[in-house]
Amino acid sequence: MYNHNFFQAAVSSLASILVLMPSNAFAKSPSIRTRVEGNGASNIRQCLRRAANAVDQAGFTIEDIDSDDVEGFNGDYATEVICMSDLVLVLVIVSGPSNSQAGVLRDAIASRL
Repeated sequence: MYNHNFFQAAVSSLASILVLMPSNAFAKSPSIRTRVEGNGASNIRQCLRRAANAVDQAGFTIEDIDSDDVEGFNGDYATEVICMSDLVLVLVIVSGPSNSQAGVLRDAIASRL
């Protein structure tokens, strides 16, 4: 069970942050583009290595590599490549201000997997 006071304080803090944010912060949501690719990797390590190389070669700076994903940034664009080695699939996600540019960057990563 959760602590009611903690939950109430967290909701109150979040509400305060949202009220204080400039109204144009919500004017346009970022575009999010996704793609599922076969990865051909025989294990999670190999998949993560390929994902990290693809993210780097597409011009992203790698921010973090976790147990099953690679995260990176390229200016206003962010990516997350999730390895699903048991399915031999990779999910490529790119978000940013332009839908078409997010798609270009997503395809640049996917083509290198």
